[in-house]
Amino acid sequence: MYISRECLEQFTPAYPIEQFAPWEEILFLDIETTGFSPAATQLYLIGLADFHDGKWYLQQLMAESPQEEKALLVRFSEMLEKYSAVIHYNGSRFDISYLMRKAEKYEVDLPLDSLQSIDLYRQISPWRDRLGLPDCRQRTVEEFMGLHREDPYNGGELIQFYKAYVDQPDNQIRDMLMQHNRDDMKGLLAILPMLSYGDILRKLPKIRKAAMVRTKNHRGEAVYELTMEMTLKSALPQTLSLQYDGIFLLAEDAKLLLRVPVLDGELKYYYSNYKNYYYIPALDAAYHKSVASFAEKEYREQATAATCYTRRRGYFLKQFSPVVEPYYKSDLKDSVSWFEITADTKKNKELFQKYAEHLITQIIQNT
Repeated sequence: MYISRECLEQFTPAYPIEQFAPWEEILFLDIETTGFSPAATQLYLIGLADFHDGKWYLQQLMAESPQEEKALLVRFSEMLEKYSAVIHYNGSRFDISYLMRKAEKYEVDLPLDSLQSIDLYRQISPWRDRLGLPDCRQRTVEEFMGLHREDPYNGGELIQFYKAYVDQPDNQIRDMLMQHNRDDMKGLLAILPMLSYGDILRKLPKIRKAAMVRTKNHRGEAVYELTMEMTLKSALPQTLSLQYDGIFLLAEDAKLLLRVPVLDGELKYYYSNYKNYYYIPALDAAYHKSVASFAEKEYREQATAATCYTRRRGYFLKQFSPVVEPYYKSDLKDSVSWFEITADTKKNKELFQKYAEHLITQIIQNT
């Protein structure tokens, strides 16, 4: 078995992984095999990265022949005791299950399933379309972040090189195999900031500043919009710009900005207990029967759900579910509603925080 170990002098996680576990208890993992089926292929390299003695280290364990596969697993198993979390890329579908199947074959105790598992692929893949990624391969994500690899090969291309190495060991081929895994491991560490996109939803940011500002629409008309500025828990690798139903979200570095059009107009407030109201057509409004009963019968009619409303003119903000009440609509059947910006709502920080969280969730889920 060949073992390589190096200190990653310049590496410091650019993302707060301590939320998963203390640094000393986190293990980064990537494996190299001669195929996808554990029953028909061989595990030949395990790449690991961990933190101890105040520094991050990369260690690679390589089986130089198929006969060393069990010894490779035994050595790996002996190392796992001190870890409580493992970070990988698509390991939930491949690396972890492959290792567990191999361990079962050789009757090696491999407690991987007892560790907290953080799969970067599963965290990043929901953002593929929003970030304009052509696919979600690790190498693609690295390129998105502007990272450069020394290794020109993919795992499949290296299978023949490993078989050639087994037949006739050669240090140059071995170094090629190690370099590929080394780049995989360093890439795994480098793309950690991609987790920041998912944190926008998981850890909804707090509003730092909110203001109603006067601007111009695409027709050059003077309009109002609400802007809300927030600070993210960690910086994003690349700018995120999303738009949904006229509402804009822009996230750059560790800042997030929401721009929400303000409706300056008239909307309807619908009463729920319409059976207790009369609709007055001449006034285009509904009044409680205790009041409207004084009107002549020919000037009133029993209100229906669609006519049981009163009108309200003011400044309004759109919401996709009734987060803020009272809420108003243009029509009873409208799927969106609006709430009024009043002197009281302007002072209500909790209301705008709840509203901002509502908008962020809606924009991300619908784009």
